[in-house]
Formats: sequence, structure tokens, C-alpha cells
Amino acid sequence: MAKLSQADRKDDFSEKKQQDGRTAVAVKNRKTLLMAAQSLFRERPYEEVTIRDIVNRGELGIGTFYNHFADKESIFRELLELKKKKSIPIQHKRRESADSFSKLIHEHFKIFFEQVAHDPSYFELFKRNADFIRRIVDSPAHIQGLESLRNDLDMAVKRKLIAPVDTEMLAAAIMGIAIEMGAIMVNRAQLEPERTADFAARLVLGEVAWTP
Repeated sequence: MAKLSQADRKDDFSEKKQQDGRTAVAVKNRKTLLMAAQSLFRERPYEEVTIRDIVNRGELGIGTFYNHFADKESIFRELLELKKKKSIPIQHKRRESADSFSKLIHEHFKIFFEQVAHDPSYFELFKRNADFIRRIVDSPAHIQGLESLRNDLDMAVKRKLIAPVDTEMLAAAIMGIAIEMGAIMVNRAQLEPERTADFAARLVLGEVAWTP
């Protein structure tokens, strides 16, 4: 039976420790399940991982899994939530301080692509499961990130960094570009988050047309 690696034992799940008075054992079991699921989703696509695989990897019983999660999708969503929540405040701070729309867009993409490229667990999670990630854009963290981006775009309009536009549509387009280009980037032999961010920003800014 495969055991958890040191990378998967890194504490991405510490925020769960303070929740609603759970016993130490319950908190430890939940964290173990998350680490086990993360290690498996890094190795295989979502469709090839079972709940039985997760509890076996964590050396826990099947009943323990259902004490914490309704199904396989719910534990995958929580893993993704934990990853996405890290970047939202950082992206907001960088966008808020940008003195041009070009910088605002570039910083937004740069933070996302660098997180995917440099966080080993996020990189493998994204690489193995991009197709499934595309289908769960209704997650709270995704919606929160989208709303944060739209609010910053509204502020950019007020600051006259960009002309009045449909910021809801623009925010959705920017998020879609990030997900699709991230899925391509992680499957290339050489990861280039800076170059990927530059291209994505130029695409939004309309700088990819050929000029004779």
C-alpha cells in the first residue's frame, strides 16, 4: 500500500484545525483524508481515484470518510478551495495597487500561473485533473475570486485605467483564459509562468494582432 509522501504531508490544511470544536482525533482524520486524496489526485485523474483508494492511502476506515465528506467530488472540491483561497487576497492586493490596466492584468495572470507552476501539489492536481476542474466553476473559491476580480475591474473603470466596459463579462473571460492556458502550461516540457502571463495579458489587451 502506497504511503503519503513528505510533499503531501505539507500542511495545506491547517485552517481546518480551529473549526467548531472538533475533537483532536476528528481534526487529524480529516487532515489525513485530505492529504491522502491530494496524493492520489496528484498521481491519477479524478475518474481513476475511488473513495476506497483514499481511505486505504490514509489508513482509515470507509466510515471515517463519510463522517467528513459526502462523496469523492466534495473532497476534491475542498482541496481545490484550499489552493485557490491562497491566491485571491494576493491577486486583489496586486490589482488594487496597479497604476495601469496593463499592469493590473499582467499581475493577475502572473500570480495564478506562478502558483500553479511552483506549488508541486497544485501543479500535479491541475495537470492530472484539468478536465474536471473546468466542470466545477461553481465552487465558492472560484466565485469569490471572480467577484474580487470584477470588483477590481469596476474600480479600474472608476480610476479611468480602462474605458467603461461590461466588467462581469470581462472578469469571466479573464478567468477562462487563466484556466485554459494553465491547463496547457502544465503539460509543456518547460514551465514558463512569466511568459504565459505575458501572453495572456497581451491577449486581453488586444496586442496579438499582426501589424504589416
